[in-house]
Amino acid sequence: MKEYEYTLCEVLARRFAGFTGAEVQIPPYQRPYRWAVGDVRKLLDDLDDFRFKPVEKQEEPSDQDGCYDEGAAYYYGTICFYANRDGDKVALELIDGQQRLTSFLILFQALLCAVDGFDAVQKERRALIDVLKEAADPAEWQGDDWRPRFVYRQPQTQEHIRSIYRELLADYLRVKALANDAKAEVGEDAVRAYAANFFRRELRRLKYELTNGVFAVRIIESRYDADLFFQCENNRGMDMDVLDILKAYHMRIALAASDENSAGEPAPGQESAGGKIREIWKTLTATEERSTRLRKTVVGLLLLRVGEPYWMFWDKRNVEKLKGMHGTVHGNRVVDAKLALSAQMPEGGFLPDLMSPVIAGMPFFATLASYQRMVEALCLQKSSGGEVDSVFARLVLNPDWQFDDSRALAIQAAVCWLDRFSVESPDLSKPFDEDVKRLCCAYNRDFELLLYIQYYIRLFKRLRKPITPRDSPNTITVFAKLVGARQTAFFKLDRSFENLLTLPYRTNSPADCRRELERLTHPDQVGWPMAGDHAGAYRKYVAAENEADIEKLKDQGKQNEHAV
Repeated sequence: MKEYEYTLCEVLARRFAGFTGAEVQIPPYQRPYRWAVGDVRKLLDDLDDFRFKPVEKQEEPSDQDGCYDEGAAYYYGTICFYANRDGDKVALELIDGQQRLTSFLILFQALLCAVDGFDAVQKERRALIDVLKEAADPAEWQGDDWRPRFVYRQPQTQEHIRSIYRELLADYLRVKALANDAKAEVGEDAVRAYAANFFRRELRRLKYELTNGVFAVRIIESRYDADLFFQCENNRGMDMDVLDILKAYHMRIALAASDENSAGEPAPGQESAGGKIREIWKTLTATEERSTRLRKTVVGLLLLRVGEPYWMFWDKRNVEKLKGMHGTVHGNRVVDAKLALSAQMPEGGFLPDLMSPVIAGMPFFATLASYQRMVEALCLQKSSGGEVDSVFARLVLNPDWQFDDSRALAIQAAVCWLDRFSVESPDLSKPFDEDVKRLCCAYNRDFELLLYIQYYIRLFKRLRKPITPRDSPNTITVFAKLVGARQTAFFKLDRSFENLLTLPYRTNSPADCRRELERLTHPDQVGWPMAGDHAGAYRKYVAAENEADIEKLKDQGKQNEHAV
């Protein structure tokens, strides 16, 4: 496998490694193109966050509100081609990168079409076309109409490309239409100037991305290596799950960073990035039970911050949400300070945060390892070979009030609390089992955690377990079945910073967190959005629960007096 670094313009024109003008094909095992308009627009908007330098003060009006750093590259990650040779002919199969490259092609086509005939920006339009013409095969041009040889055969992909193109083109044309509609209010000259500046900015951004946007391009020369490279998503015809796809994706990022920083060789006495990842993965999937928790519980935890319910761990649409941040590069180094510092933290001091974005590459695997240790410590039982019994496990894992996946809710609530308040963090420098035992012992001693989880158990009982009031023969059950939309509504699982599981991140102390949970689940707060037409049953249940607890405590007091 060979790897090169090329600009977006060189990639789209296939001006690299002797493949100039070669046809690009999308292999049949690739998923269809399915980026939304927002994803496509993000390719342009993200550029401003990292490379745009606004003008702080201008003495006279100007249509230039800033400029892009012409001396810096903007890194778009790794893409991979398989060189499919047939005699003297060669075609490039796009194994990884379809979503990004296709989106750029749609952007170019929509923008060039929208500004065709718009006199105010013809200079910038001409400059963009000239950059493309200089790089691309002349046979792909008919006048100023570019038809790069990217072949899409999947009907779903063809239709989605047409749909996204229409949406983008319509958005651009609406800007021109707005200029006409607003003339009477603000003056024709002002509106035309706005429209001209808008399109001038779009054209400048795309031109900058052509010349300064950089891809790490990998070329695979054998079909065997191509199949091996893509096995995470194809696996000889079988779809792989979300975690396997993420593993392969972040491993490519980690290996690329390792190659970039050390010329492909680890420093003396240090293990290679690939070796570290294989060791981490071997530990995290050592048993079927542990592997299942990794795939369900830990992936579900990482999806909390984007408002995905825990049961959506299997949905491949969530892969895009966990690809994380890449940063940008200048020459051969990462220039985004926050990402660089996060990635360089010593292994034993790695401190992920569920409410922060995933960092691509090696930190992703450290994040998995950290939260897997926390989950395993919560679930540790002597019956499963552990030397320590988790108090949390005794409280939560074998109750008679369970509803569908209540364990998952309890574990995620506990991990969120530990992530925010616990003074004991996973130590990745220690062996896995030793660290899990240490964490379990620490969690057993954390009375604040146990109080918090005890309240969750009481909440679960309210929602699922029947109760008989003292003065009534009829039982009360709030939800006969608490699944799907009902769970989402009650726990607000689709709101990353409002749901009941992420409450620790919105409070200042364990006591404050516990009080806030009590307040938010009080009958006065639980209304239609959470309980629907079950709000009345919930209120009656809580009243009966209080009466039953008072009677129980009174009986216990009498028994104690009698014993004395």
